[in-house]
Amino acid sequence: MLDCLQWKKLCQSYLTEARWFYNGYTPRLEEYLENAWISVGGPAAIVHAYTLQPGLDGGKSASVDHCLKHGGELIYWSSLITRLSNDLGTCKVRF
Repeated sequence: MLDCLQWKKLCQSYLTEARWFYNGYTPRLEEYLENAWISVGGPAAIVHAYTLQPGLDGGKSASVDHCLKHGGELIYWSSLITRLSNDLGTCKVRF
């Protein structure tokens, strides 16, 4: 179930960015950051990597709940840093 929620959030964030691009809309910083940490795919990748570790109970809900409860900040900040680093590599410099 959580797997589906992670992928649903990822798809929704992609759709949000597509709408922004298609409409020529530049989001406010708060809007961008709220969406950016999800659209980088970090939350889905980190939860999957955590649950697939040897010694865990095979991705059962207890492991996933533990990951989200105790790793929420880590997931958020690592995803946001990844996204911002990626964006810096592809942005145009304006003088």
